[in-house]
Amino acid sequence: VETILWESCCDFWLLPEHLARLKASAAHFFLEYNETNLVEQLNKSVEGLSRAPHLIRTQIDTKGEITLLAEVSDENRRPVTATLAKESIDTENEFIYHKTTYRQMYTRAMEGMSDYDEVLLWNSKGEVTESCTSNILFEIEEQLYTPPLSCGLLPGTLRANLLADGSIKERPILTDQLA
Repeated sequence: VETILWESCCDFWLLPEHLARLKASAAHFFLEYNETNLVEQLNKSVEGLSRAPHLIRTQIDTKGEITLLAEVSDENRRPVTATLAKESIDTENEFIYHKTTYRQMYTRAMEGMSDYDEVLLWNSKGEVTESCTSNILFEIEEQLYTPPLSCGLLPGTLRANLLADGSIKERPILTDQLA
């Protein structure tokens, strides 16, 4: 699964990074992957969309069949309320490192947390990893940090891009460091 932002002005956001991650996950799970076909279908999926930004949810099943779903992106980003998950994640779980439809660990973490927009996950060492829906950043002494992949998290495309351009740095963040 990949969710790719499409904007009429700029086309698909971070498309090479999304394709690379999708290809790696397809190889890991022994799924058929035809990038040429995928890109053709992505381009067809945005024909006739309004000029509003859209999220294109891309899913490849076990036979290599592609399903695309376009929905208008919520441009009204706002601060969210968050809390820590009740229990640590299992960093040996291969699904943590791949964006898939297998979301049981995230669903379990969100149970009983309806008063919050988001739940922050953490590993057995007490290191924060990510939220249930995205990678996370912490500002510490005017520098932005994200947990390293070794903590147990999805290698996000924007995260990788921000690391590459030096906008953010990696650093373990312990749960007891959070306010």
